[in-house]
Amino acid sequence: MEKEGLEVVKKGGRDGVRLPTSHRQRVHANGTLVVEQVTRDADKGQYTCTAINRAGQQDTQKLNVRVMVAPVLQPFHFEENLQAGDRAGVTCLVTKGDPPITFTWEKDGRPVAEVTDVSVSSLNHFSSALMIGRLAAQHTGRYSCRAANHWAQVQHAADLAVNVEDCVVLVLPNRRLPERKACVTT
Repeated sequence: MEKEGLEVVKKGGRDGVRLPTSHRQRVHANGTLVVEQVTRDADKGQYTCTAINRAGQQDTQKLNVRVMVAPVLQPFHFEENLQAGDRAGVTCLVTKGDPPITFTWEKDGRPVAEVTDVSVSSLNHFSSALMIGRLAAQHTGRYSCRAANHWAQVQHAADLAVNVEDCVVLVLPNRRLPERKACVTT
C-alpha cells in the first residue's frame, strides 16, 4: 500500500520539481498552492497535483498557468505657462503590461470627446496621445488616461492650466486705432 498524501509538482524541462521550492510558495493540506510575489518566468508553466488515499488510489490533475502582467503607466505632465492659442499634448505610454490594452481619456471626469478641439490618437498598441490644437480657457482642467487590459486597469492624471488674456480695447471717437489696451492675465 502506498503512503497517503498529497504532492504538488511544477514541470520544468523533462522532470518535475516538487513544491514548495522557495519561501514564495506554500502548499496547504487541502492541495491549495499559494505563490507570492509572482513573476512570469519563474512561475508560468504546468502544475500537477496528485492526491493518494490510504487504499493507494490516486488522482492527478494538471493545470497550465499563464502569468499576466497589469499595465504600468509612465507618468506624464503638461508644460507650464501655456497661453491661449498655444498647442499642447501628452502621451499615455504603457511601459509594462500584456495586450490587448485599451485607453480612455477624460477631462475632469468626463470623456474628452465632449471637449472642443481635443483629439486623441492611438500611436501603437502601447501608447495613446492627447492633443489640443488651440488652447482656450475651456481646456483648463485635470486630464486622466486610463489603460486597461483583461487583468487590471491603471490611471494617471495631470493638470493643465491655460493662461488667458482678457483684453478691453478703448477706442476714442474719430480715431481708427485703439488709444489704449488694458489686459488682465488670469
